Amino acid sequence: MLSRLRPVWDILKQRYMWVLAALLITFFLESVSRGDLLETLTWSVLHLPLLLLNAALVACLLALVALPTGHLRVAFWVVGAITLVFGAVSGVKLKLMGRPFLPQDLAVAGEAVDVVNWGDVFSISLILGLVGFVALGTVLLHKLEVLPRKVCWKERAIPAGLAAGLLALLLITPPGAAARVMAGEGSPWDQAHHVRTDGFLLSLTDNLRFMVGGAPISKPAMADVSDFLKGEPTADTPPPPAEERQPNVILVLSESLFDPTTLPGAKFSQDPLPFFRSLQTNYSSGTMLSSEFAGGTANVELEVLTGLSMKFLPDGVLAYESHIKRPVDSLASIFARGGYSTTAISPWASWFFNSKNVYRNFGFGKFISIDFMKQEYNSPYLADREVARNVIEESRKTPGPDFIFANTAENHYDYGLGKFKKMEVEVSGLS
Repeated sequence: MLSRLRPVWDILKQRYMWVLAALLITFFLESVSRGDLLETLTWSVLHLPLLLLNAALVACLLALVALPTGHLRVAFWVVGAITLVFGAVSGVKLKLMGRPFLPQDLAVAGEAVDVVNWGDVFSISLILGLVGFVALGTVLLHKLEVLPRKVCWKERAIPAGLAAGLLALLLITPPGAAARVMAGEGSPWDQAHHVRTDGFLLSLTDNLRFMVGGAPISKPAMADVSDFLKGEPTADTPPPPAEERQPNVILVLSESLFDPTTLPGAKFSQDPLPFFRSLQTNYSSGTMLSSEFAGGTANVELEVLTGLSMKFLPDGVLAYESHIKRPVDSLASIFARGGYSTTAISPWASWFFNSKNVYRNFGFGKFISIDFMKQEYNSPYLADREVARNVIEESRKTPGPDFIFANTAENHYDYGLGKFKKMEVEVSGLS
């Protein structure tokens, strides 16, 4: 009797260990994503259904990776390595920017490599999480041999089919719906809260649908807009006579510029922005609240140049990469219709944030990237004075009025010792 039951037990044990492998990957994935082992333990206990749902997603990945060859241990290490890398990236991004890793971040991976401070990437909790995963995985798989080396095609085809079905179901359900069914909150409008409450893989799955932009505006709606705009000058409209010529318009988004005297409790021995203050006194001025922090620079550009609001796009999306695929009316195209020469100037490479194509779709007649500037640096990034030189030079080249849009990079994060000259203003009242 026992000899007959043994094969059944062996099969059940294999299935059980499959679940154990998925739970192991999920726990360490959450650990590196959150950067806190205690928080991971607390979340696992208080949100057990969500932990199991995230583990089910890992099991799906294991089944699909193991499908071609049947090598479960290879699938374990492949899935573990890939998911933990993305989890670690998400943890670092969440720490620095208050937003986790999103699928659309793959489109701007090059920008991240160029501007990241690698000292912030490797933390003790991250290293311990990765080492712990490798050590425990090695013991379970290669010492205790809890997973078979290889399974037959039937034992991998059925799980792979179920996995594909579950993933398809999650992708067609509304974002956050699966999390709410499992007693989660399901809040994809707040990505940081979503990943902490519902788990990394589940939130990542919810965001896969945002990789594709929304449906284009209907033809009737565009016809209404066209009727409204009738009578405006076109790009072929000749410039006005010299005596009626319009002034140059120069718009600069200055990297990380803000008024530190607005910090609550901060006291300064002298005004840290005396020249800027003189401009405020002698000319029109006001206060602007930036819609983005850190990696969302391009989204600020979008709002400034087009008047469109990021409020109507998914949290964390980079519209330059995901939505600007066709001509969009902007300040550049509006000024061009008024007879202006339009130029965009950026101290970054032309492929950053898909800028080359986006500026063309915005109607800029010329785009000057860092590739066409003097390589003059003041910090790890191009000096502001080189951007200013290009602005002045471009305004002198044309006989008519110019609209010039520029952004700067000199004061970009990170702010290590020695990046700037010694500060002569004494500051008190801050920790």
